[in-house]
Amino acid sequence: MSDTSAANKEQCEISDNVNQAIEEMILTVHEVAQHAASAADAAAEADTVSKQSQLSLKVRTLASRTQQSTQEIQSPIKVLQSAAQSAVSAMNESKQGANDRVGQAQKTGSSLQQNAEKVSPISGMNRQIAVVTEQQTQTSESIKANANRKQQASKKHFQRFNKPEN
Repeated sequence: MSDTSAANKEQCEISDNVNQAIEEMILTVHEVAQHAASAADAAAEADTVSKQSQLSLKVRTLASRTQQSTQEIQSPIKVLQSAAQSAVSAMNESKQGANDRVGQAQKTGSSLQQNAEKVSPISGMNRQIAVVTEQQTQTSESIKANANRKQQASKKHFQRFNKPEN
């Protein structure tokens, strides 16, 4: 596995862990909100049972603020969770794209190898043609030289027979 692929895999695992931690935080925040709501209910009961309305008002206010803070925390947590999921998706798409490019590169390499194997015999044939052409050139030169010698011999022979006698 390449360094980039290993790093992407590690980043995906980290993002998944962050996502799980965010979900656990959301559950904890919900629990705090439920406890605050229970405290508000208890304060309301205490208010009806006794005349400690000042204390019950403070508890209800605190419970209300806790619930409001919980809701305010939920929104950014959901945004972070969504961003983490998007990052994981993007990394997985990147990984798939890289795997596709590796596969394409392997196909291209195989195709180039096949082409090289097809060209090799052609190169051998070209060398043979070059050798045969060189031999033909030498043979042609030899024939030309022989023809020139025979022509010269014929001229000499012709001149001997055609010499005017004195």
